[in-house]
Amino acid sequence: MARFHVIKDTREKQGHGWWFDESSYCSGTTKAKLNIGDYTIKDMEHILCIERKESVTEFAGNCTEKRFHKELDAMSTFQYKFLIFEFGWSDIERYPAGSGIPPAKWKSIRIKGNYMMRVISSIMIEHGISVIAAGDAPTAEKIAFRIMRKVYELQV
Repeated sequence: MARFHVIKDTREKQGHGWWFDESSYCSGTTKAKLNIGDYTIKDMEHILCIERKESVTEFAGNCTEKRFHKELDAMSTFQYKFLIFEFGWSDIERYPAGSGIPPAKWKSIRIKGNYMMRVISSIMIEHGISVIAAGDAPTAEKIAFRIMRKVYELQV
């Protein structure tokens, strides 16, 4: 049986993100520069895009960045496009509580959970990107693997 090969963007920080070992479905992972997103499948770079967000604080910072919104515009052109959070919906809703940001600084934080939920709605509706709040990193990695496996099965 043919196996897919994962490409992980070189801009993912060392020691962060996912690494898919060789298995009956996957031939392993290679680091290479991706124009859009953090993960894809070799030879399917033009149809599959997976963007990973490690923390709700990272996503909160992205919400107002022009660069992030340009990336969402570019992602919308892919047939299969996913934004996978390594945290849950409740983490977004209660932000900044539980984020590690000291409570004394909360009053100065402009991005709150309600605003992030509006951004997520826009991502899904205006860009057609599936947003998955996996709850934690291991679950997010499993979901990404299952997505890649299914996309590969559909395309070969």
